Amino acid sequence: MTGSLDTLGRKAAEPRSKGIPLGRGALAAGALAVALLLGLAGPVAAKLVWKEVQPDKAGRQTCLRVAGKSSKYTQLDPAKGVELTVHGPSKLRILTRHLPVQGKTGKRSYTLVVERDGKTALRKKITRSRDAKAKLCTKAATAVGASGESVITVPRGKHTFRVTVDEPGKAVAARFFRQARAGAGARLIAFSPLEFDRQCRLVTAQGNRYTWFRATPERPVRFTVQGPTELQIHTRVDFEEGTLGAQEYVVGIQRNDRPDVERRFQARIDPGAGYEDCPGTAPGQSQLLRLSVPSGNWTYELGPTGSGAASFTTRILIPKSSVGLSHLIR
Repeated sequence: MTGSLDTLGRKAAEPRSKGIPLGRGALAAGALAVALLLGLAGPVAAKLVWKEVQPDKAGRQTCLRVAGKSSKYTQLDPAKGVELTVHGPSKLRILTRHLPVQGKTGKRSYTLVVERDGKTALRKKITRSRDAKAKLCTKAATAVGASGESVITVPRGKHTFRVTVDEPGKAVAARFFRQARAGAGARLIAFSPLEFDRQCRLVTAQGNRYTWFRATPERPVRFTVQGPTELQIHTRVDFEEGTLGAQEYVVGIQRNDRPDVERRFQARIDPGAGYEDCPGTAPGQSQLLRLSVPSGNWTYELGPTGSGAASFTTRILIPKSSVGLSHLIR
């Protein structure tokens, strides 16, 4: 990783108590004794979890409220399909729900089609009734279909998936997840990129201060990273102070000068945060994008694309285990 590092969270930045120094031999013997007492000697299987995957290009999204919790689903376009990149070995989990169509009630069926690298990997007919606990995030709160689950094995390497429904006119939305091993309390580090427009010091209502980096079309944020790893990319759209309402913006990411990911967000001004050294600008609510980095050394560029806001700030986090020693930034 090229750039300076910054610990995430106040507790992580506090120095540890010194205690009694132990040599490597004493530490190893102690760890082995504890392992034997607990029955943990030998390999221990890591816990598997599902992490959400976002489409490579921003598609039409629909907000659904399921059991009181709001989530964004991507609508499946029968003509274009939704494309996403997944690195294996892993598994891809697809949750689908049919959306309300005027004049149609009761059970509805649709055929989910998944292609992997241009070849059909799954063709599955799904029939579901409406789910009383799942509704649109609108005043009408119309009920949507019950969830359909499909799981596909992802072989080793990088793979492109295209997900769609076979029948034109079918209104279906989906969420995507990949299987990953849960980290044992992985500590995240924020780093200073190689290039950016300017730094903005963000102050929260609790008095915490964090450094964010502004990206514009002329001066995107640029950084180098070594994979495989997963980055957490937080962005805040720039508002003029006093602006009302929500604002849309598109985050475009290039890897080695080639388009890699594009995500569309919508946000309002964050009432619990402000910039102390970027006058005239108010930060939007933080939006999260997770980026899977494949094996090798890569140069990324991150900036606004298409229609929408002309600039945003970003804070990029990486697992500490993925970087070497570097200087901390305050």
